[in-house]
Amino acid sequence: FIAEIDYGDFSVRYCGLQQGTVLKPDSIVKKGDVVGKLGTIPCESESESHLHIEVIENDVYKDPMKAFGE
Repeated sequence: FIAEIDYGDFSVRYCGLQQGTVLKPDSIVKKGDVVGKLGTIPCESESESHLHIEVIENDVYKDPMKAFGE
């Protein structure tokens, strides 16, 4: 399951969340809030559990590591 949060200038999709744990649509999210619990991504089930993150700015996918200064 996916949670997408709009930060204004960009949005972030958090993919691979457990069914029933994701925030409801149009929720207000503050720093430190739980967006969802880690689940599995069917096409990546051979891998260890992990969170798949997509950063989108102006309909263009960005490298999350660069977007967050890591």
